[in-house]
Amino acid sequence: MCSSDLPSVVDRAAECIGNFALDTTYRQRIKDMDGVVQLLGLLDNNHSDNVRLAAVGALLNLAVEDECKTSIRSADGITKLVPMLSGTLPLSLRAVAAMTLTNLAVQESSALAIANAGGVHLLIQCMGTPTDEILQEKAASALWNLSTVPAIKTQIRKAGAIPFLLSVLEFSSFVPAIENVLGTLLSLAETQENRSEERRVGKECRSRWS
Repeated sequence: MCSSDLPSVVDRAAECIGNFALDTTYRQRIKDMDGVVQLLGLLDNNHSDNVRLAAVGALLNLAVEDECKTSIRSADGITKLVPMLSGTLPLSLRAVAAMTLTNLAVQESSALAIANAGGVHLLIQCMGTPTDEILQEKAASALWNLSTVPAIKTQIRKAGAIPFLLSVLEFSSFVPAIENVLGTLLSLAETQENRSEERRVGKECRSRWS
């Protein structure tokens, strides 16, 4: 069904796979039946945003299993998922893509692949406009997981994440987003350079508040 010429059929098939992927037993069967590759194929530009949203949602459910995480990375899935964060796409699609990358980034090899694919820059962009509180929460969650990898901490700072993260603290009242931002900032602050940058940008924010 995922290869049907009818978008509505493909959309529904991806949704069904996503529902099955909520169950541990079916996740393994989906992986063994080459479901990961088929779902990744639906992320191409020739498919509608609705189809891509359903496919990313299914991959999100699969990515709770370590074996599925590895399968997604091995199938070049990260280079297909990272572009789903683009600011030209619907906020809902970007948010689900960020959630999927959050799950994948638990594995250091996947976190490094996300960073190498440009995921850090795109996740930071998700913190700014166009965005909403849900997308900010999910993007901050992904950045938090990425920031636990020492090699990525400096990259996140150099990509300009700290002003965006602090702006969420300044303007947002959405507690889940604030919690994820604080977690990311604390993780980044494990290096002296990042602590210095957080103090510098924080001082600029406080001067605006006063």
